[in-house]
Amino acid sequence: MKKITILTILIAATFNIAAQDAYYYSGSEKIPLTKVPGKEVAIYKTIDKKGQIDFQQMNLNEKSKVTNSVGEFLAISETFIDYTGLELTPTGYFDIKLKQLGDYSVLLEIANDYNLEVVEQDRYMPLWYLLRLKLRVDGTVLDIANQIYETGLFASCSPSFSFDCEEISYDPEVSQQWGLFNDSIPDADICISEAWSFATGKGVKVAIVDSGVDVNHQDLKDNILMSYDFYTNTSPTAYYSNHGTHCAGIVAAKRNNGKNISGVAPDAQIMAAGINSESNTSPSIFASAINWAWKNGADIISCSWACPVSSKVTEAIDSAMIRGRNGLGCILVKSAGNDAGSITFPGYCRPDIIAVGMLKKNGNIHSWSCYGPNLLVCAPGYKILSTIPNNQTDIKGGTSMACPHVSGVVALMLERNPNLTINQVRQILAETAVKIGHMSYSTQGEFGLRNNSYGYGLVNAYQAVINTPKE
Repeated sequence: MKKITILTILIAATFNIAAQDAYYYSGSEKIPLTKVPGKEVAIYKTIDKKGQIDFQQMNLNEKSKVTNSVGEFLAISETFIDYTGLELTPTGYFDIKLKQLGDYSVLLEIANDYNLEVVEQDRYMPLWYLLRLKLRVDGTVLDIANQIYETGLFASCSPSFSFDCEEISYDPEVSQQWGLFNDSIPDADICISEAWSFATGKGVKVAIVDSGVDVNHQDLKDNILMSYDFYTNTSPTAYYSNHGTHCAGIVAAKRNNGKNISGVAPDAQIMAAGINSESNTSPSIFASAINWAWKNGADIISCSWACPVSSKVTEAIDSAMIRGRNGLGCILVKSAGNDAGSITFPGYCRPDIIAVGMLKKNGNIHSWSCYGPNLLVCAPGYKILSTIPNNQTDIKGGTSMACPHVSGVVALMLERNPNLTINQVRQILAETAVKIGHMSYSTQGEFGLRNNSYGYGLVNAYQAVINTPKE
């Protein structure tokens, strides 16, 4: 994926602009958007040594004009809010899916008509192509994407967006792993010590699709199987924030080595799929990371992030959940989200995705934690101690931290029985979860009583493992 640097131009307005309805297409589905008044991005083409497009920042007042002083001006792009609350800014890149491979000539014609250039064909999904602005255009980036799809010539055409994908909040106050050992409320941890008598995750591969992992961290390096950086297209991955290393530690930090912490599955193998979330968070890069994971043998794909609705991401998830694990399907675990609303995409796009809510140390769900009918279980997520780069640890909180707790528990289950189907994993997690918290479990779900805030309850590692039929 090419480098994208996000920049925002705040245009001072002399009057209030009413929010404007807009949309983009994810496949044939129209995704509604609301314009953010007065917030726009100017896209300039500057050529670095690698021939990459960068965005340059300018602050304009009502008298300012866009100039060519920082490079070749290509377009103005508005900023939007989608219905999940994500703020999205089109980047000048486009994800287009052909109806058939023979339609490449049609793609070239459309690219010429709209002043676009083809950047690359997706190496995992060959019907998909990445395009970008080549010359100055009069319309907005969103309009161009919609017009191309509405020609009826392509299966999908969506603008790539920049956005904040990391579902996390920071609070460095607690200095213990209460999610594993809750000395205040014993019923409000995941009962891991009992589970370790039966499984520690040996032989199970967990892909951490995130902002990169410090593969040399003293508490992780023995469990690193492989890594790839989807920002530079090189290996090993770099780390672009602490987030990915923190999630990796929750899953599989080494146990009993006298260093830092222990992961839920301390002998599981980590596959680090690194994404530069501070620069390019196009849905396309998430799709590539998911495809890389299942094609390289991941058993579990742990996703502590959100992105806009994207048919390309959905297609990659479908591939992983149908073709991964030699046809058994990868187990995909997803953070529910932190804005107290509905579960964020892609946590609800397929019923077999394991969406996870965030529990506090007192046993109640956090008020930030997203909810919905696809929430399977909840897990510790508030003030969680885990690894960060340079052999350190820190405390973070969010459904981002709850998700890898469940990924680790699934790793224990798959060590005990690697032939579990996705539905068997979900059923065992749901039926062994602890009914905890301040809400009644009164809705009949697929696996018993549940509610939309806690799912079937707090994941219980010990019960999940011993109720897993041994192979």
